[in-house]
Amino acid sequence: MRASRIVGVALLLAACATTPSVQQTGATIEAAFEVPGVPKERIFDVTRAWVTNDLRAQAKGIEAENRAQGKLVAFATAPYPCAGDECERKHGWEVPFKMRVDIKDAGFTVTFTNVRLTWPEYSYRPAYDGPVQPYGDWQLIKAYLQDLAGQLQRAVVGNRASTFPPPHAGEGVSWESLI
Repeated sequence: MRASRIVGVALLLAACATTPSVQQTGATIEAAFEVPGVPKERIFDVTRAWVTNDLRAQAKGIEAENRAQGKLVAFATAPYPCAGDECERKHGWEVPFKMRVDIKDAGFTVTFTNVRLTWPEYSYRPAYDGPVQPYGDWQLIKAYLQDLAGQLQRAVVGNRASTFPPPHAGEGVSWESLI
């Protein structure tokens, strides 16, 4: 009887040890764009200007760039994309992310990695900095980041209209002078 209890406890512990985590880790969003006739240098210049001047984010910065290789890496923190009453419940929520742009002649690829969710400490809950799920809507954040990539693509070809409602209205730069 005692031996069967020990075996039962051992099996229970083994089952718990192999249960997969439900946290979202390593989430990557990638979007590739073709822009026929636009040289790599022009795409790089527009991308750098867009990240610096037009990326709608509360905090942003270029971490690394190499014009000759066509690579640019930036970090940004955007407000959590929400609408209506949801925004009041999610006041202070932010989405930090890393954005890498790999550029070639007539095209580029935007990759978002290290996408997280953060919020400050409130009297009724502790601060949070971790995976988007289970607290945030991953599909909403994914759509928002895909739209950011689309905004960059439209900047490269000269059309800055966005199909996704931005969390905050911002002033942009005249892309016609860069194209």
